[in-house]
Amino acid sequence: MSINFYKEIIDNYKNLYETKEGYDTKIYAGEKQNIKEFHVHSFILKTQSKFFKSAFTEEIQKKDGYFILNLNYSPKIFEILLRYFFFL
Repeated sequence: MSINFYKEIIDNYKNLYETKEGYDTKIYAGEKQNIKEFHVHSFILKTQSKFFKSAFTEEIQKKDGYFILNLNYSPKIFEILLRYFFFL
């Protein structure tokens, strides 16, 4: 397949991450005063990470139509990780 095809797919994922269109998950990363809310797509997280695949198979309750996860990671580090998942 051509490189342009792969670039288009990567650009689509990047756009999905940046616009947050159709997100179904809210992740709160950080502690106490340093918490940041991320809006992401569970499908992307599950396909890119074994950690998230198992996290979403454990009966996570939806609240107001969204999966809610609280993670004890630095918001800056977590954002780098998300960009890796979406821009791979």
